[in-house]
Amino acid sequence: MARLAPVLAALPLLLPVLAYAQSSTMAGGPSFKVQKTNRIQFDYRQTSRSEAIDGRYVKNFQIVYGIYKDFELAADTDFDGSNRLGAKYSVLIDAKQKLRFGIGANDITEDPDVYLGLVKDFDGYEIHAGYLESNEGQGFIGYRRRLTPELRFTVDHSTGSRGRTAARFDYALTEHWLLDARHYFPNDSTRDRTHRFGITYAMDLGK
Repeated sequence: MARLAPVLAALPLLLPVLAYAQSSTMAGGPSFKVQKTNRIQFDYRQTSRSEAIDGRYVKNFQIVYGIYKDFELAADTDFDGSNRLGAKYSVLIDAKQKLRFGIGANDITEDPDVYLGLVKDFDGYEIHAGYLESNEGQGFIGYRRRLTPELRFTVDHSTGSRGRTAARFDYALTEHWLLDARHYFPNDSTRDRTHRFGITYAMDLGK
């Protein structure tokens, strides 16, 4: 309980800005894994409104916390009134096959947007596949691979006219600091391609 004290103490401050929280993400959609127990991360991201690199970025701040074994909470704000809370549960269903089932929801305090699926670990990479309730229902598949000890690549795809293909690179600067860059390719060719830059700080509470 002592490890939870800093988070519990901060909750009254977070509640007014609880936001879109799909904690551990892939490139454009959710991961079906969860944050390690007692690990907390702080993410700051800027997402473009178009393909151009200019000053018109949507800013986003998120907190993700592995509150208990196989369970995480996340909260974020875009500093412009869009504030929601999310939660996710992921359980190992076949240790030999390294297969997990995950289920989560965004905006759980208002109108939950549910997603669920499976993730399987292979030697050096992992595959995610599932269903997203958003945008009248979407299929989802993702691939993640560590290229070097510091560099990781992720690509995923969601179906439908509002779906997209997304690619992501993460680079670990240190044990605690991480940079990431993403590019989004909408299925609908009339919509703009966009990109995102982010920085993350993560730490284990109680250490």
